[in-house]
Amino acid sequence: MRAPPAIARSFLLLVSAVLAVGLLEVGLRLTHFGEANQTPLQKLMDYDPLLGWRHRRNTSAEIITNEYRTMVHYNTLGVRGRDRPYRKPQNISRVVVLGDSFVDGYTVPVEDQLTEILEAGLGRRFEVINLGVTGYSTDQELLLLEQEGWKYQPDFVVLAFYYNDVWGNGSRYFSNLSSVQKPLFVPNAEGDLTLTNVPVPRPKVSLRDRLKIYGLIRNVVRGNGWLSSVFSRVRNNTLMNSSLPEPSGAAGGGEEFTVYQQPETEQMRTSWTVTQALLRKMKKEAVDHNTGFVVFYVPTRIELSSEEWSNNHLPPDYHPAEVADTLAELCRSEGVPLIEPSQRFKEAAKQEPVYYRRDPHWNAAGHHLAGHILEQYFRSSWEVARQ
Repeated sequence: MRAPPAIARSFLLLVSAVLAVGLLEVGLRLTHFGEANQTPLQKLMDYDPLLGWRHRRNTSAEIITNEYRTMVHYNTLGVRGRDRPYRKPQNISRVVVLGDSFVDGYTVPVEDQLTEILEAGLGRRFEVINLGVTGYSTDQELLLLEQEGWKYQPDFVVLAFYYNDVWGNGSRYFSNLSSVQKPLFVPNAEGDLTLTNVPVPRPKVSLRDRLKIYGLIRNVVRGNGWLSSVFSRVRNNTLMNSSLPEPSGAAGGGEEFTVYQQPETEQMRTSWTVTQALLRKMKKEAVDHNTGFVVFYVPTRIELSSEEWSNNHLPPDYHPAEVADTLAELCRSEGVPLIEPSQRFKEAAKQEPVYYRRDPHWNAAGHHLAGHILEQYFRSSWEVARQ
């Protein structure tokens, strides 16, 4: 018995739709649709059971935005810069710099990175190793120092510290993404730290990563104001997350911005306790390795401008100096040297921009300024002679 015409037509339409969607998905995959819009982490990062994520070794990608275009390459050891063996050459002093995307420097050409500027300023008898990884907090930076940093036999370790490190040090998640996890240190009553959430669970794979056609539909919706406003009311945020973390925005820190709140919340109080213990542990390891150690504060762009701070409409109990002041107090109590360059950046910004206008990171001028500030610190506090 033949199926009724209406049922047959419906079946044929369904099969045709499935075939069309399947062919479109194949075509999108063959043309690598959406890969040009992936973030540096998605292109250049691998899952790591201890650190959460880390640089993919011996890989390159071009990063293109409306404000910059850079070619990023990580060498055989997962470091941006020239290949260098772990073993330090004779008559060479080494500086290892830890940090997040500001140190990683994917927003500028490699020759403009602060670590390259610092090395050039110190002279040919010095090597500066860039161990910055986008999205890292102090806890991951400590683990990376233990896993990789000490292998380079550094004479000095620099820890770059950004405001959202505090939030990250108290969370098992990257930023506000529940799909991406990281290691978490938990303090006990004596102030010692216990490492938890390792091995770190693998990131959840989003619908966008499973289906290229979803990314196409998402782009169409985002490009249409009416569709975007309707979809934003009903979307599931979990489906919008990436499988690997993306760089945090400067003024879109969301929950991370509670670090500026006065008085501090209980969650931030715990995060600062962990942060202090991490600094203490890092300093102790530096002493054990007979290595110098200094913290370099990385101010946010909006901290330096009352106009930008006001434009972000943060609550009245949020204060722009809260992070820098609290960090300075902790460093004093732990006997850790601190470089606080906010005033230098304010003065420099009067002459030329040192941050991108939309992107939260330093531009080339900002990297050069940071490199020169570090060089001046080493020349005044460490016996450095230009070679």
